[in-house]
Amino acid sequence: MRELGRDPIFLGGLAVRLAQLALFAPVIQEVWFAPFLARFVEAPGMAPWSDFLASGGDARAFPYGFLYILAYGPGAAIGELLAGERGVALSLSVTTLVIDIGLYLALSRLARREERRISLAAYWLSPITLYVGYFHGQLDVFPVLLLTAGFLFLRNHHARWAAYPMGLAVAAKASMIVALPFVVVYLLGQARLKAKLPAFGLATIFVIAALMLPSYSLEGFRTMVLGTPELTKITQLAVPYGGGLFLFIFPAAYFALLFTAWRVRRMNFEALVAFVAAAFLLLYCLTPASPGWALWFTPFLAVHLARSHAPRAKLLYIGFSLAFVVLHLMISQGAELRLAPGLGELNLAGLDIQVSGAALSSWLLSALVLVGGVLLAQTLRERIFSGIFHRATRKPIIVNIAGDSGAGKDTLSDLIVDMLGPAAATEVSGDDYHIWDRHKPMWQALTHLNPKANHLDRLTEDVRELARGRPVRARHYDHSVGRMTKPLSIPAADTVVVSGLHALYPRALIELSDLRIFLDMDEDLRRFLKVRRDVTQRGHPLEKVISSLDRRAPDRERFILPQRERATLILSLEPRRARDIADVETAPEQLELRLRVQSKRSEDFARLSEILVAVCGVFLVEKRWQDGGVELLIEGHPTAREVANAARHIAGDFKDFLSLSPVWHDGANGLLQLMILEQFSRLVAIRGGY
Repeated sequence: MRELGRDPIFLGGLAVRLAQLALFAPVIQEVWFAPFLARFVEAPGMAPWSDFLASGGDARAFPYGFLYILAYGPGAAIGELLAGERGVALSLSVTTLVIDIGLYLALSRLARREERRISLAAYWLSPITLYVGYFHGQLDVFPVLLLTAGFLFLRNHHARWAAYPMGLAVAAKASMIVALPFVVVYLLGQARLKAKLPAFGLATIFVIAALMLPSYSLEGFRTMVLGTPELTKITQLAVPYGGGLFLFIFPAAYFALLFTAWRVRRMNFEALVAFVAAAFLLLYCLTPASPGWALWFTPFLAVHLARSHAPRAKLLYIGFSLAFVVLHLMISQGAELRLAPGLGELNLAGLDIQVSGAALSSWLLSALVLVGGVLLAQTLRERIFSGIFHRATRKPIIVNIAGDSGAGKDTLSDLIVDMLGPAAATEVSGDDYHIWDRHKPMWQALTHLNPKANHLDRLTEDVRELARGRPVRARHYDHSVGRMTKPLSIPAADTVVVSGLHALYPRALIELSDLRIFLDMDEDLRRFLKVRRDVTQRGHPLEKVISSLDRRAPDRERFILPQRERATLILSLEPRRARDIADVETAPEQLELRLRVQSKRSEDFARLSEILVAVCGVFLVEKRWQDGGVELLIEGHPTAREVANAARHIAGDFKDFLSLSPVWHDGANGLLQLMILEQFSRLVAIRGGY
């Protein structure tokens, strides 16, 4: 709250609101809302709608449920005590101001820090919000605050907690349900969030049912809240279809928009906000909406405007807002001066002149709908179809990891899955495509390193299917027994990690990949780790392992090492001291390793190097080759916490792909994760057009 006192945007908007509150008494509050709340304050009960109707009240007076009474009732009680029914009317504007400040604070958390000022100005200083809340007097800011609070939880990936304020928003005003299908599509399309959908759905249904069903038994509630003519507006714009049938425009357009969201599927949070803004804007433009409905899309559209790079989007919004206010000054109820209530309403209804045979207000409405449609299309185009996330997720990211046996391919693959989460990344092992079991006599003539001993065509075809988003079935090679298992399903995912001896051998497989990595581990270290793994983990005799290494050496030179030239990134782990790997009994975690990174492309690792040194405290030497390549030599043992901190700086636009709870490692493995994360971030930026 202390920051608000120094915020010129907040103070400017607050001054305008206080001036409006002091000058204007919205007619709709004086005539409808205040009498209902005054009656409730005088005679509180569990059936206030029935009591109000029995006293001769207007059935249109208060089309809201118990949540609105809880929100506005305390202020109404104070107002009635101080100044009777006129005090109740004043309390409505005061309570709206308090809720509006809450929405301002929520929006300041919803927007990114660098975009916060623009988004807050687009909402807080908008002619729409100033007119709706403090001149016309609608109370729609209350459910919008609840819905925005739900989006705050959702942005922080707390889907279950988001369900409660969103359920409250729908219970307060049923029209807020327009946003929920898009939330469902968002959760379904996010591999890391899909598991949270059942909890979100059940919690939302529970909240709505718990608050709505008890009131449904009250006849007054059914008449005033469920029987309000506002609910029929979604079908009032219709086109005759023939045979007594009509095509309802808004429902058709809404479900077309929802289908578009379904086809996009992989939405990030930014796209979700854009779709919700578009849905509410569509609802306002395609129905004879009351002015309060415009407040539903205003905060979400404000977030889009802050992120928009197109000046025309802001100009469209300004034009739309001004046209909105002028139109409703002409066609909607206005306000009275609080100090001179006998002067009547303040509006421009008397200026609704004829222009070429049509009312000025109709021309203004037509222009408003047209500008709203352009603004809607611009929002979807910029935030979704031209957005980085949409472009980057049109097909899975394919990562190929090649290297000799024991070079650490499976370890690196597992490190990537630890970053992204098992629901978002799938692993394809080249070992599963060996032609023969270990016990077959053909291994006497060929080694695993020979491409002829592997179904590389089948491997390529399975990766191609995964790139199309289709699951595949493949046998699994069980190293503990040296035999193939029955075929297992490999699910499709946002990221496909292909690791194997020949991951960079077939040209067709290379062409499918987005990131090509070769593990060129120090040969003495590789032999040490392979001997230790095959002896201690796979149960092979030491002499047999050493003999196998010697027998495979020619094939290594012929088939494996040439793949190094096809990689875009070459990673090599080296021991700091040769004596550390002299004893095969030495545990790998006791080794002090350094990482050597080589890239043939002229990438600038300056920012990455700065983060590694500043956050992880490593020692780093950078070399540049004459052909434009770069080499980094990195020494140090960062903690998992330091790696996590560095990842937050490196992730960039790739943060939407990371697991909700990524597992970061310490030491050399953590450095490998950061190096791959930097490549992913760069790849997503390139796919997104940056």
